[in-house]
Amino acid sequence: MGQTVGSNQNTDTGREMLSLEFAAATPECVVFSKDGARLAAPMFETGTIRIWDARPWSKDVEIESLSRGALQFLTKRAGSLEELRDRIKESQSLSKEVKERSMEWSERFWNARDGGRAVKAASSPGPAPIPLDPIEVRPGEWIPPYESGAPLRKRGEFDEISRQASYKIQSGQLIQDRNKHAALLLSGADSLPGFVFHTTGITDDPEANAPPPGIIIRLPDVSTIAAIRISNRRTNANAEQLRDRAAGLSIWISDDESNWRQVWQAESAEYEWLVELKDRPRAKFIKIGLPTRGVLHLREVVVFGR
Repeated sequence: MGQTVGSNQNTDTGREMLSLEFAAATPECVVFSKDGARLAAPMFETGTIRIWDARPWSKDVEIESLSRGALQFLTKRAGSLEELRDRIKESQSLSKEVKERSMEWSERFWNARDGGRAVKAASSPGPAPIPLDPIEVRPGEWIPPYESGAPLRKRGEFDEISRQASYKIQSGQLIQDRNKHAALLLSGADSLPGFVFHTTGITDDPEANAPPPGIIIRLPDVSTIAAIRISNRRTNANAEQLRDRAAGLSIWISDDESNWRQVWQAESAEYEWLVELKDRPRAKFIKIGLPTRGVLHLREVVVFGR
């Protein structure tokens, strides 16, 4: 189980801005590099060092982050450097800038592989596995849990309880080539694309009473829900416009998937929300979606509870 050993909070709002979570060994300290660009934690129990990029978030840092994630994702599926580069060029979810940076780094990432499989650095647990065969998703069909192999996370005394949950997408239509990796939404995988599902916001019949786009998560059992972390689409091209599609994002809970109670609504569109449910409600089903028709694309959801 992971455990949080430190957090950074905004002194004006009290909102958590950063937390460090470790799967097993706990560091005795964390230190910044002299230029403030890196944060390192010596893991004395394992004899390794964990290192994070601590630079202020900027367009260039975002391009690097997305390029690194794309390369970790695509190198697992490519059989050669040429195929890796072809996959980068053909990707419909990467911006022009991310494609250019990924092409620039492609040989370096390919050479870090051993026998066709990515090498995991000793200082990091490395990216979790991802599905090799994209799945076909239909609105309203349950998507089963995907075993990523990543360590379960914790938030305070509460565990990650969504890893074994299934979920379905409620929407009029889906763009199939943009939902191939929908199984990753609850998987905890480290290497994620900019989004894992994408609704169109339209239906075959404009007069049809289609529900607003959203997802319904089915937990294994009725559980106490303490917090839900939702990651919005992360891409460089038209970033703010795409982020703002999630304006009004809401959460409802239910014991039977019939009677719903709204427990939260976003005050503004963000790249990520950490929703603390202070009354610790109990439920088996969690619905996350828009209050009206629109387009929804999310990257990851994590539910903490017990």
